[in-house]
Order: sequence, then C-alpha cells, then structure tokens
Amino acid sequence: MSTPHTNIRIIPAQDIPQIWGLNVEDRTCRQIDKAKLAPPGQLLLRADTVYDTAVLKGLTEKSGTLLINENKEPLAAHVPASQTENAENWLTGNSGKPPENTQTLTPAEAGGAYNLMLRKTAPPQCHIVNKHNAKDIEWKLYLASYKGVTDLITKYLWPVPAYHATRFCAKLNISPNMVTSVGAILTLLTLWLFWEGHYGWGLLAGWIMTFLDTVDGKLARCTLTSSKWGNIFDHGIDLLHPPFWYIAWIFGLEAHGYMVFGLETIIWIIFLSYIGGRLIEGYFIWRFGFHIHVWRRFDSFFRLIVARRNPNMIFLTLSWLVGRPDLGLLAVIIWTVLSVPIHIVQTLQAEIAHIRGKNVTSWLSA
Repeated sequence: MSTPHTNIRIIPAQDIPQIWGLNVEDRTCRQIDKAKLAPPGQLLLRADTVYDTAVLKGLTEKSGTLLINENKEPLAAHVPASQTENAENWLTGNSGKPPENTQTLTPAEAGGAYNLMLRKTAPPQCHIVNKHNAKDIEWKLYLASYKGVTDLITKYLWPVPAYHATRFCAKLNISPNMVTSVGAILTLLTLWLFWEGHYGWGLLAGWIMTFLDTVDGKLARCTLTSSKWGNIFDHGIDLLHPPFWYIAWIFGLEAHGYMVFGLETIIWIIFLSYIGGRLIEGYFIWRFGFHIHVWRRFDSFFRLIVARRNPNMIFLTLSWLVGRPDLGLLAVIIWTVLSVPIHIVQTLQAEIAHIRGKNVTSWLSA
C-alpha cells in the first residue's frame, strides 16, 4: 500500500501478523492519512512496527531525528532527502552507523505522555511486531485506547470482557457504528422495559448497552476506524438517553403498586439537574480548554462516582435486587441533585485560581 504522502516511505517487511485485523503497514498508512502528516524532509518507517500517532506527529515536526526503542533498536527516521539512503541502511541494519547530524529520541521523547482526548498520562506505544508478540501488542494497544478518567464500572469492570468483545468484532469485521447501532436499539428497549415496570429485563438490556458503549469506542480506536459521524452518533446517544431512563423508571413504579406524588416536579428536577451538570461541564471545557474531571486529583476521583449513567445504574440495580425500586429512583435523584453544586464549586475554584494568576491545567499534564 502506498503512503498518503510522497515524503513518507515505509520499508517493507515479510511475514508480519496482523494487529487488530489490520496489516501493520496499512495501519501505519491509515494513521498517516488521518493525521494528515506532511514532513518537510524524508520520513522513513518500518513496515513491521506499530507506531503511536503522537510519535508520528512528533517525528514529523523534528527533522534530523532518529527513533529508537528501549532496546536501542531503530524504529524510524526523519532526515533531509540527501540522507535517505544512510537512514534506510541504519533502519534495516545494513549499517550500524546512524546518519550524521541527527539526534536519537525514544517514543516518550518524540510523542509525549499526556493524552488530552483520553484524559490520561501514559507512555506512547511503539512496538516491533512478530508472530510471538502480536497478541501481547494488541492488548497493550487496547489498554492505550482506554480513557484514564471515567466511571468506576468502565474503569474496573469492563476492561477484560470488553477486550475480548472488541477482538471478536475486529475478527468479524464488525464496525464500531454497527456496535453503536445495537446499543441504540438496546437504549430504546431499556426505556420501554423500564416504563412497563419490567425492571429486571430492563436492567439487563441497559447493562449490555453500557458494555457495548465501551466496546464501540475501543473498536474504533484499535482498528483506526473512528469517524466524525461515529463520534456524533455514539456521544449523542450517551448525552441524551440517561434522564429518559430515570423518568421511564418512575412510570414503571406504578406497575409495582407504588403511588408517585408530584410526578411533574420530579421530572423537572431530573431534567434540570442532569442538564445543569452537563452545561457546567461544557462551560468548563469552553473556559479552560479541558474537561472538569481532569483538573485535580479530586476531580478525577469524583468522575468515578459522579451522577452519570453507570453509577446511577448501580443504584437502580441494587434497589431492584432488594425489592425496593422506589429507593433506587430516590438515590438517583438525590445524587444527581448533589452532583450539580459540586460541579459549581469546582468551576468557581477554577475561576478563582485563574483570577489569582494561577495556570489552570490538568494535573495529568504536569
């Protein structure tokens, strides 16, 4: 496969296993294309090496740079066109002597460890692939695709089962949007089941939906098939459905013999609290350029338990298991209402810090 830019060359290799259903060279080409890399000199890459996109971007910006791993093995080179032959000989092992006037960098030095999009600090991934380590590299790339700051279910319960589900989808060439579509159907099914008071089946459908919500994102990142539409589709569902689930749960209480008083008031409280929390998070991003939950260590911890869908689903599940679904709804309402002033305090603290001349940045980027 030809590279998307004439100044980028991938040195061929033989008998390289696929990684996440992709030929390694094709994977690199897809990264180059998505990142729109256009180096001023000649960028030489190995066809048997998996690169972190951040590292490729860093190399593109640094001419006269050689990339090596922790074992000092050559991984890539960005050199002036006049040094292309020397750089290729160095990469292929035909010459142990690196091109003149170059500096060597590790992946961490080339790409940096902080990932704003995934809200975490982690060393960038660059690995030489062979038939013995391919599965291990897939696992490392999967972990690298995981958000560092998220809710406790996604962070602690889903990683291993979602890994196997993601591999299954990649093998069968199931796209992330297909997974999201199934999740959308389950979202509506959960809504209907809650409304009818079939809480057990509704919780089952809801938890499967939350699981698939983890799988589709990891599948998109591991197979490099993310798209603007997929992002809108996935996050649009995530953003819209939670309050409707809680309201459906209210109406389902009647099927269990509960009398719901002040129904209209309760619905308004749920909607206004949910929307208020989301608006504050959006304001923080607009104001400071990053998510409220990665400002300080406390904010990242609070993201584990904040009144989002998965923590609230724990309340609903436990209440159903003990036969008191009304208490689950009460817990969701109280926790959702309490989360809003905590967000307000977080935002006010950031504003005060900014007024006092402090640099408001994520603790993960320090």
